Amino acid sequence: MEGRTMLAKRPVFFAAAFYTMGILAGANLRLPAFLHFLLGGVFLLGALFLRKKSYGGWLALIAVFFIGMGGISVELRPALPVVSISDYQEVTGRVAEISPKADGTLYRLTEARVGEQELSGDVFLKSANGEYQLDDLLRADAWLRLPEAAEYPGGFDDARYCAAKNVLFRAYSRSDEKTGRVGDFLAGINSLRTWISGRMDELFGAQAGTAKAFLIGVVSELDEELKLDFNATGISHILSVSGLHVGLIVSAAYFLLRQLRAGRHATYFTTMALLAFYVLLTGGRTPVLRAALMCFLWQTGKFLGKRGDGLTNLSVAYIAAVGLHPAAVFDAGLQLSFGAVFAILCLAPIFSRLFRGLGRGLSGILGTTLAANVGTLPIIINMNNAFWPLTILVNVAAVSYAAFLIPAVAVITLLYCLLGTAVAWLGPIGAFLVQVLEWMAGAADALPGLGFAVPSLPGWVVFAVFMLVFLCSWYFHISAKCKGIAVLSLGLAAAGAYLAPVLESREVSLEFLDCAGSSAVVIYGGDGSETLLGTGNGSRVAGYLAKRGIWPEQTFLLGDSEADIGGLIDLREGNRLGEVYSAAERAPEFSQKYGIPVQGLSTGDGMDISPRCRLEVVYASDLQLDYEDSVLLLLLRVDGEAVCLFAGGADELYIQEIEGQVGEIPILQWTEFSGNAGNLHPETVICTSTKEYDAAGQVFSLYNTQVHGKIRIWLDRQGKVETLYGSR
Repeated sequence: MEGRTMLAKRPVFFAAAFYTMGILAGANLRLPAFLHFLLGGVFLLGALFLRKKSYGGWLALIAVFFIGMGGISVELRPALPVVSISDYQEVTGRVAEISPKADGTLYRLTEARVGEQELSGDVFLKSANGEYQLDDLLRADAWLRLPEAAEYPGGFDDARYCAAKNVLFRAYSRSDEKTGRVGDFLAGINSLRTWISGRMDELFGAQAGTAKAFLIGVVSELDEELKLDFNATGISHILSVSGLHVGLIVSAAYFLLRQLRAGRHATYFTTMALLAFYVLLTGGRTPVLRAALMCFLWQTGKFLGKRGDGLTNLSVAYIAAVGLHPAAVFDAGLQLSFGAVFAILCLAPIFSRLFRGLGRGLSGILGTTLAANVGTLPIIINMNNAFWPLTILVNVAAVSYAAFLIPAVAVITLLYCLLGTAVAWLGPIGAFLVQVLEWMAGAADALPGLGFAVPSLPGWVVFAVFMLVFLCSWYFHISAKCKGIAVLSLGLAAAGAYLAPVLESREVSLEFLDCAGSSAVVIYGGDGSETLLGTGNGSRVAGYLAKRGIWPEQTFLLGDSEADIGGLIDLREGNRLGEVYSAAERAPEFSQKYGIPVQGLSTGDGMDISPRCRLEVVYASDLQLDYEDSVLLLLLRVDGEAVCLFAGGADELYIQEIEGQVGEIPILQWTEFSGNAGNLHPETVICTSTKEYDAAGQVFSLYNTQVHGKIRIWLDRQGKVETLYGSR
């Protein structure tokens, strides 16, 4: 009975929750959207015609669940125009967002066209020209690319990121030009923000980037290193124009209007108009939209003499953000903003009571800060794969300081915009105040030993965390015993999913990764140990190891090309190398170049990497590779039996010679595979190629890392193979 009462009291909250569950489920299924909508319609009709209203409510929620599945299916698999992505195309559009990058400038183009075709979404255009401004009209000769899905679980999913931004294509310009400029109302607001931004540059100097981020929402000019510091310390939310800013704006407006003896109606409408203007001035990003809409609902309720409900207001704001744009769920800004406020509403009253002995003000700050950290922690872990325990204490100090800093910087900026150089002497004062916040952000760097790396959480575990937050809250009224059982059950399930990879590492298995056209292999030794063969090119391997919580005890450099060792620097910076080995001839060179000790291995050398697994250096005794002194050809033995040969670029004749020396080898990793294995006798071949090979008629199973993504073979499960895009 209590559950039905709660559902009746907060139907919007439950609708938002079921809609979100539908989005998450639909994103991982490839069923047609019409099927989801059809099922949603069936349940909705059932809800409308069912006589028992209590059951009708649950049927309506199931309908909302399927509607969420259908909506995300449409957004992740949109109907694209027929355009060539193999040739350069003419791309036109209006600059709506600017993001400076190390290798150029990224522009988000709205009102975009490809040739004569108008797009239903936007385009990300990468250009070498960084001089364009907001609301400029651009024409570019660009190569189009579809956003790609994540290469491994927990990795960056560009397809979902672009869908969250309503972007259909990425475009890479070889030539571009400005063809005009838009002069509408929004362009006027953007011009005002640009003008204020210029005044802040004059006023605050080196600290202007930080000040502009937390005051007017210009985050593109924030120093990248400083941004990383804010993320590491856990106070990056202060840089986002959100609830704190909206609260200060509304409080200041109400105070001033009361001093001017404005009437009740004039105060309400003037404050709401000022709030709407500030939302537009700061770019209308998700956090400020959420805060502004919640504030509008709350103040409107007070104005009309109605009692507001925080959870319902948050749910209305959430549905407004994702209702017609389900992919917005994958936007990190939305997750952090709504996650923090949801946890504050649910847990802040409980946490504040824990600190009631410290006084009402301090206990409120501590309770709110602790709750916000609970709500953002799962998302921050998945973003950074790191946690700094002192973040709660720094947040208390930073939030309290920001409540003074934001109005102080706002007043200084306003005075300078109105009075000019007459008040320029306030600039150094404001810059110092901003610098204090930057010092707080550097606390994690000052005490790095207190932080630790954390693997990513599966998506459903993150959702389970928020379910736990709700179950623990004062909104969920059931007996303490039932609540304890529910919390314990969900907690155990989440912990089990989180620890599953640790348990899997207790089995001997091989994980083959696609790494920017090259490959890398993780060997799980069966005793919890992990060994890395090859670093791949770029940051992909380092990112994968961080997401999965893998710490190799040894790393073997299989070759000397950039494709083979290009990821070495990222692995070194992430402290995920362990002891490093390479071909003996190249070890001194690698040691000097990368500043790490590298041990050389030669023919006949071997190493036990776990009690059951041994790696041996093998070369053909009667044949010679032209580059034999630069590469490692390794043979993996498990329980004394030859299991896998990492053959690199060796040819078929060379591998056949090795087979003659060690016997038949069940698994062959072969980068130079040409379509058949001739006289070789592997059961499984793993290759890395842009070609699509037909394995029909072959006596072995063929897997291509560039086609199948991650490939994992469990050697203790009769050769079970699982790929990123399917398993058998």
